[in-house]
Amino acid sequence: MTDLLAIKSLSVAFSARTGPMQVLDAVDLKIAAGETVCLVGESGSGKTATAMSVMRLIDFKGGAITDGAVQFDRHNLAALSQREMSVLRGRRIGLVFQEPMTALDPLFTVGQQIAEVLIRHRKLSRAASRKAAISLLDRVRIPDPEQRIDQFPHQLSGGMRQRVMVAIALACEPKLLIADEPTTALDVTIQAQILQLLKDIQAETGMAMLLITHDLGVAATMADRVVVMYAGRIVENAPAATLFARPAHPYTRGLLRSVVTKGLARNERLYSIEGSIPDLADPPSGCRFHARCPRAGLQCRVAQPPLELQGKSLVACWRPHEEPFTQAALTGRVISVAEPVRPSDDAALARVVALKKHYPLGRAWLGSRSVVRAVDGVSLEIRRGETLGIIGESGSGKSTLGRLLLHLERPTSGHVEFDGQNLSDHDTRSLRAARRHMQMIFQDPYGSIDPRWSIGDTIAEPLTVHAKLTGDERRQRVRELLDQVGLDPNWATRHPHNLSGGQRQRVAIARAIALNPRLIVADEAVSALDVSVRAQVINLLQDIKARLGLTYLFIGHELNLVRHISDRVGVMYLGRLVEIGPADAVLRRPVHPYTKALVAAIPEPDPARRASMAALDGEIPALIAQFQGCRFQNRCPAASALCREAEPELTALTGGRAVACHHPV
Repeated sequence: MTDLLAIKSLSVAFSARTGPMQVLDAVDLKIAAGETVCLVGESGSGKTATAMSVMRLIDFKGGAITDGAVQFDRHNLAALSQREMSVLRGRRIGLVFQEPMTALDPLFTVGQQIAEVLIRHRKLSRAASRKAAISLLDRVRIPDPEQRIDQFPHQLSGGMRQRVMVAIALACEPKLLIADEPTTALDVTIQAQILQLLKDIQAETGMAMLLITHDLGVAATMADRVVVMYAGRIVENAPAATLFARPAHPYTRGLLRSVVTKGLARNERLYSIEGSIPDLADPPSGCRFHARCPRAGLQCRVAQPPLELQGKSLVACWRPHEEPFTQAALTGRVISVAEPVRPSDDAALARVVALKKHYPLGRAWLGSRSVVRAVDGVSLEIRRGETLGIIGESGSGKSTLGRLLLHLERPTSGHVEFDGQNLSDHDTRSLRAARRHMQMIFQDPYGSIDPRWSIGDTIAEPLTVHAKLTGDERRQRVRELLDQVGLDPNWATRHPHNLSGGQRQRVAIARAIALNPRLIVADEAVSALDVSVRAQVINLLQDIKARLGLTYLFIGHELNLVRHISDRVGVMYLGRLVEIGPADAVLRRPVHPYTKALVAAIPEPDPARRASMAALDGEIPALIAQFQGCRFQNRCPAASALCREAEPELTALTGGRAVACHHPV
């Protein structure tokens, strides 16, 4: 196969206060025409820096190519001027960013943003570019493209916005598509749709693809070859089947073992790679992974291993393949945690009854206003000592349910009971007193902590509000909490920018447990974290639950992870609960067609199972819509006339399960 892209000894440095910081060190990478290469590794490994260097966007990020070449279709991109690069970017090389809301301009319609590329690179007229833009929207499977073309990005769902990004990237039929974490923020069903879309378009056009991801299930689904990066260097480069069956580098094995799979036993400790990526401003000598490697020897600490051929793999390791590894090892690698508090079947700590939250839209000049039915009649209970998982696509009402449970939002109707008391009957003072027993861990560890406060002040705030402690007592409690979440107590004076994402989330956990609450709502608390850091945080949550006797509401969209941590799982769709029951039963033997579709869309870290991943057609409808019959009917392959006429009620089944479906399987 002919190499379309050949990166040779690429080194990149950023300017820092202490001097140049080398983020890429002699990177070698090739992509053949029509090939898909997945670049994997933890945050800080250099994946995005590699992509930005190929596009020469690194120049605008404060970085510079200090050595090496980037050969693309007879051009050395590293030697081109920005004016010369602007001819290739968009026309010959397409780019899909991770977050479409920051990549798309909110002031222009999606049609205008697609047309801009067509006018600039293909010299089309405005009329011709509009027609071509409609065709592109249809090609990426956006429904009603004639209407959608005049909408702004905020009027589209996350999945549709990402499709618009794909349409812009494909507008000039590039030879190479670079996709940087294109599905990280998407639900499992929309992720499956986007991945299938990329595969279909690649099959039609023959383009090559560089796919950057930290999700090894996505890599197994998409890649012909997988390249593993660590601390600015490539440590392994192998065909996908080879890498997943027999990973050579200890770092690759650690990443694979950190993945939560369907076969993993519940309530047991996940494998994680201890420590974190080193500071690239002062990288260690020898192998950069040696401080975290369980098999590192003297040679590893003093000499950098070269990237050499080992069978079908290129590996930078002095001791590759020393540890046996098979796919079966992914389900047999756990260590028991402390005995958890067993949930009580007859004691509900929290109960929601016919809960609704409707948000009115606009002004009612004539008639009634439209409303968003975020939560629309949910009843459930959370038992003392259990973890109740809540899953569903974005827009299902999961996060709103969590906020209602803590009374961060007032329900439109229905009520929440906590420890036998109706929170709707509480005045402001009583509600504040009740909230000390209910805490929340938010999704984004970067946005949920004030960057101006030290982490000690952040953790101490609930103590200041609710507990009558002296300054010394408060500082001592903060030190104890930092120790409990595995952070150095001396870090109390540090600020959030000094910490990694996983460390920031540990600070958020320390803050949440500061008052010894009884209930914690974790809203997508680990979805923004790398696979190994995620395992560390999940282990921490399990340990704290066992030690303090906590009760969790765990909201997530990564189904294997939710099954692993939860005692029971509830499935939400369009503001309603459609299935609930024991975690293993619901996610291994689902009965509602929607739950079945969610489970079928899970990407597994095994290339042999690619064909089994199924994409659910369509997207979740707008919550302002009026519904007649089952809300899932338009996406359900088993929908009947009854489903279109009558909405199914949540009906009890055997084994502690309940389902809202006219035709449960």
